[in-house]
Amino acid sequence: CFDTNGDGALDIDELRRAFRAIGFKKIEVSEDIFKSFDTNGDGSVSLEEFEANLHPKTRKMLEAKLDNGFNFDPVKWAASA
Repeated sequence: CFDTNGDGALDIDELRRAFRAIGFKKIEVSEDIFKSFDTNGDGSVSLEEFEANLHPKTRKMLEAKLDNGFNFDPVKWAASA
């Protein structure tokens, strides 16, 4: 649902929107953060790259949101643009 162009990966703008839509308001996805996910340097983050490079603290926050019943909210997604 976060892959707005349907290419199977997230570009920097999609990753920024995804973090905002999930509720990570304190995490701004900078170029450096994006590059830390985009390990093959192709300009997009695959699910495998995301999984492999998610910081443990961020992973814990994401898992807590999922455990507490996070559901994709199209209104929040629209507002994250």
